[in-house]
Amino acid sequence: MSSTGSVRLFEIARARLKSARALLELAEFESKVLAIVDGATRGECTPAEAESALSGHLDARDALIKSMRAFDDEWVALAKSAELTEGDVAPLRAINAEMKSVLDAVGVRDKAFVRELKSRQRDASDGVKRAEAGATAQRAYSPAQETMQPRFTDKAG
Repeated sequence: MSSTGSVRLFEIARARLKSARALLELAEFESKVLAIVDGATRGECTPAEAESALSGHLDARDALIKSMRAFDDEWVALAKSAELTEGDVAPLRAINAEMKSVLDAVGVRDKAFVRELKSRQRDASDGVKRAEAGATAQRAYSPAQETMQPRFTDKAG
């Protein structure tokens, strides 16, 4: 029969796996976040809206990671002290194997998402540089704009 410690290990393992699966599901929304960022570049939404979408996505991601990490200390303590039966070991290994698989998939998605965000940041930076260069050239090659001011005025005005 499983001990109280092993039962708790299973509860924690299942809770962590649930959070990891949710993290992978959240990654499905990354293309929508990127579309909003692209929309801000095209003027379809404001930069503040794009920033809000990205921040919301990252906040949700952080919350899921925190939920997985919330049990770290308890997990370590239970892993040292729980009395596991042979019937406990295989299911725990299966949960851990699935957890590793899910987190590996999340890692691959994260790397791709970061790459896409950096690419968009580079593109935006290049666009700003081109715009600044164009404005500088415009000022350099435009005829000087003289402001029309009266040459002589009296004390009144």
